[in-house]
Amino acid sequence: MEIKGSQKMSWIIRQAQATDAENFFSYLLEAAGDTAGISREMLPFLIDAERDYIHHHLETANCNLLFATIEDRIVGTVTVNGEPGVSDVYLTVSIHPAYHGYALGLDLIRSAINWARLQGSICRVLMTIDAESVGTLRLFERLGFTADGPGRVSYTCYGTTLEFRAVGEFAEVYRAS
Repeated sequence: MEIKGSQKMSWIIRQAQATDAENFFSYLLEAAGDTAGISREMLPFLIDAERDYIHHHLETANCNLLFATIEDRIVGTVTVNGEPGVSDVYLTVSIHPAYHGYALGLDLIRSAINWARLQGSICRVLMTIDAESVGTLRLFERLGFTADGPGRVSYTCYGTTLEFRAVGEFAEVYRAS
């Protein structure tokens, strides 16, 4: 699966591969902005851990890991976490800070939802989002979600009704029953 980016910036969204481990590790360090405490001796072990993480998400039913890349550099990820035999999956999206504001998150979430629909066994996609973030709420609107009254905000996306509830400083999006 490959999806091309916006007109402002061009990226490709694709499934992770075991050979991406070193690039993925570099992305995680850059995105976190902190390399303190990581010695050269630790690098092979940490890269192997990322390789195992990628392998797990490629080999486990209802799991996936998608990367957004620009010129083979990872600039964003969406992780689909599920379990075999369970119809719910959780999405976790990460965008390198230098690439915020380019609709990259929008494409990553769309790609993950499309992947989940193709699996046939996934009925519900859940996310935990920052309820205070105007940008995050706009992102869901751009995905086709619409608000439905104060206090209880329902969203419809791709013909599936989702519900949005604030939980502390976070909110959870899930399909209403």
